[in-house]
Amino acid sequence: MRDSGTEPIDPAPSVITRSPGLASLASAGATSLSLATTSTGRPVRSEVGMTGEVTLNGRVLPIGGLKQKLLAAQRNGLTEVFVPARNEPDLDDVPTDVLDGLKVHLVGDVLDVVAGALADEAAAVTTAA
Repeated sequence: MRDSGTEPIDPAPSVITRSPGLASLASAGATSLSLATTSTGRPVRSEVGMTGEVTLNGRVLPIGGLKQKLLAAQRNGLTEVFVPARNEPDLDDVPTDVLDGLKVHLVGDVLDVVAGALADEAAAVTTAA
């Protein structure tokens, strides 16, 4: 998109997470959240991180390095993360103090991420004003 044909505009800058290890469900997840943010006017909540691979059908596939990604999430001040449901066994490797500080959502479909990551409608109205 362009503004008056001069500068590119990022349609959903709030999609970017603060940790490279939590890169918003690869590009398909970032695109999904960007579209959801743009179409609903609801920003992605700033305390939320996510990781995983997304299929064209919206299924969230498992990833490697979950322990390191959750450590990065905690280190960067995130309090809530969405991770692939099939990575549940990997949570056993994550230190208890890290898990105590994070609300971990196990998801199998990108729609679950969209539903949980977007701010509520009241926040969207406040942000837009």
